[in-house]
Amino acid sequence: MDLEFEKVMPPEHLYHGTSTDKLDSISQSGILPMQRQYVHLSKDYSTALITGKRHGEPVVLEISSRKMIEDGFDFYKSVNGVYLTRFVPCEYIEVLEKELSNTKRI
Repeated sequence: MDLEFEKVMPPEHLYHGTSTDKLDSISQSGILPMQRQYVHLSKDYSTALITGKRHGEPVVLEISSRKMIEDGFDFYKSVNGVYLTRFVPCEYIEVLEKELSNTKRI
């Protein structure tokens, strides 16, 4: 079932919470929707961190969503405030370490 969402302009950065054991796969393939139709992204770090904790040792990824828009990607927003996109390529992802000021590109 393909849900209908209206395209939106996301904030400059969005966040994706995951576990550290997924980083190797993400660094090679980007963020894929897996069993979902869309990749789920949060507007803030703390929400993404909570999501990451559900999957193991958490890590938060910062997504350059405005750059993705400039490059032709679409974003949507669900009724519960989650931002959605079909795929996030590696070049738009930065791994945020335990503190926001310590980042590295995948």
